[in-house]
Amino acid sequence: MKDWAPWILAFLVSSTLLFSNLGGWGLWSPDEPRYAEVAREMVVTGDYLIPHLNGEVYTKKPPLLFWLDAFSFKIFGVREWVARLPVVLTGLIAVLATMYFGFRLFSLTVGLWGSLILVTTPWFAWEARRAKMDIPLTLLVLLATIAFYLGNLVDREEKRKKFIYYALGFSAVGIGALGKGPVAFSIPGLALACYHLHTRDLHILKEKEFWLAFPLSFIFYFLWLVPVCVKLGGGYALDQIYYKTSALFLHTKVHRHGPLFYFYQFPVDTFPWSLFLPGALWYGFKLPEEKKKPFFLLFWWFVANFVFFSIARTKRTTYLLPLYPAAAIMVALFLEEHLDPFKEAFPSNMEKGVKYPFYVLLGLLPIIGILSPAIAYMKLRLLFFPLLGIGIILLAFLGAGLTLGRMGKTSHLKGYIISLVGITLIYSFLFIVPRADPCKSVKYLCQEALELSKRDKAPVMLFGIKTPHAGEFNFYTGMAPLPVVRKGEKGLKRILAKSDKAYLLTKGKYFDHYCKKFRLKPLVRQPCGHRFTLFSNKDFEGG
Repeated sequence: MKDWAPWILAFLVSSTLLFSNLGGWGLWSPDEPRYAEVAREMVVTGDYLIPHLNGEVYTKKPPLLFWLDAFSFKIFGVREWVARLPVVLTGLIAVLATMYFGFRLFSLTVGLWGSLILVTTPWFAWEARRAKMDIPLTLLVLLATIAFYLGNLVDREEKRKKFIYYALGFSAVGIGALGKGPVAFSIPGLALACYHLHTRDLHILKEKEFWLAFPLSFIFYFLWLVPVCVKLGGGYALDQIYYKTSALFLHTKVHRHGPLFYFYQFPVDTFPWSLFLPGALWYGFKLPEEKKKPFFLLFWWFVANFVFFSIARTKRTTYLLPLYPAAAIMVALFLEEHLDPFKEAFPSNMEKGVKYPFYVLLGLLPIIGILSPAIAYMKLRLLFFPLLGIGIILLAFLGAGLTLGRMGKTSHLKGYIISLVGITLIYSFLFIVPRADPCKSVKYLCQEALELSKRDKAPVMLFGIKTPHAGEFNFYTGMAPLPVVRKGEKGLKRILAKSDKAYLLTKGKYFDHYCKKFRLKPLVRQPCGHRFTLFSNKDFEGG
């Protein structure tokens, strides 16, 4: 039982963070409801081969996430928490796989702390509760890296075992391509290439088992893509392999940021653990030889891909999620090595790496605790009282942290930070995020539209919202396809001239542009910026 205790602890902490209030708010625009709608249309139409959105072929993503959600919908019904369930489960497995990898690389203790650091990394905990493909990709990249590493350790005489590991690794890559396209190849490929070049260990390329397993990296992807192309033509393959994936990295006009974007965004997303990452990266080069080689695998997994994504044209914070397990294990190793429970003070040679970041964290707690409710009071009052609770939590932890620092109990630092982040996250999932839901989800707008439509026996339509952006309205109205009125005066005049009443959902900026000229009357507006508006072709201001 003693050997299982760390695993049980990691499982319980992770499950609590990832499952708390999972259905407590709607699917947030734009990605969550869009992907859930593609899965819902699969269930409704019975077509699991070709993804559809608003009744049209959806080419922007391969089908893995849609299959997982559709399977979940078939079992539990179409609900918000059901759409998130596959991602939450893959996130939980990723945490436990991180623990296993830390255990195989260094020790069970490093694995345990690595898993807890990963699940208490705010951006990971948040994305692991959203119906998107980034966390399943993170798991598959992690599994692929583990399999290739273990396969490389197997003696050359054990050819069958070596082949099994490589087959598992390439299978994980191939399945990842079914969810995210070619990027599933590049992340583990770049990490392993840099690692083997750095360590000058290239015998893997001479192993027959490696090349025998290699076809598995693309066979899963093409088993789906070829039948689709038979039905839709080769242009769909070009979309999947290049235009909707690789080209976005090279020529995109959306999500464009400068090359330094991740250098300031990543520390924010991974705070407070990012405070210790520079020390962890520096410390790895001073490890004894037996630990240095596994460290360099983590180092190149993180650094090479960080540089790669920094060079790419398109940048989103979710793109770095597959790097999080590597960062978590490195930070866990660093803290475990320098927070000895038998020492009553910080090691003098590591003050800059451990002690100073800890005091920076304590200094930031009152700033965040005071500014958060203050900004909410000025900008978004519906979040004022929930964020006031966050301020109280952070100030309480400030007092505990100062006491910890005065007593010199360095061995409690990891547990302190995990408790701080964990309690803050759970509080946010219970009280803050649900309060922000009306601002981020179109659920309430669609519910109002359905009630009015049922009362007046009038259709619900979209004005100026193209099919890729219609998914959230499809999901919450349960209608696909929804009629779309083209944006512009001609389309609007045409629907206004009709004798039959209709209810139209549109972007707030479109409504504001035409409301004065046509005396349009808003029936319901989404709070916090009026992102979307519901109006009718028969309801006018002053009418």
